[in-house]
Amino acid sequence: MAPAARRKNGAVHSVRQHKKSPLVFRKMFALLKYLAMTKLFLACLTLLLAGCGVVTSQSIYEGFRTQQSVKDAGTHQPPEKMGSYDAYEKEREKLKPQD
Repeated sequence: MAPAARRKNGAVHSVRQHKKSPLVFRKMFALLKYLAMTKLFLACLTLLLAGCGVVTSQSIYEGFRTQQSVKDAGTHQPPEKMGSYDAYEKEREKLKPQD
């Protein structure tokens, strides 16, 4: 038998009445499920946005090209401009030793 407790008004109630109902468990489960889905969504969003900032050799080459054009903008005699990245890659392939 469950232990009894007295309230201020003198009424006796059992401890079993304080157990959580199945409705509360369902609400807690729904909240945990929502939080898990939110974390999953944020993780996927972070991975997708991280892919936008990938640094490639082409982006580095284009950055050097832009820096050179900005640096040489004030000179009277323009130096030889750098070619595109595709031309750079073709030139590198020609210079590689062939097996």
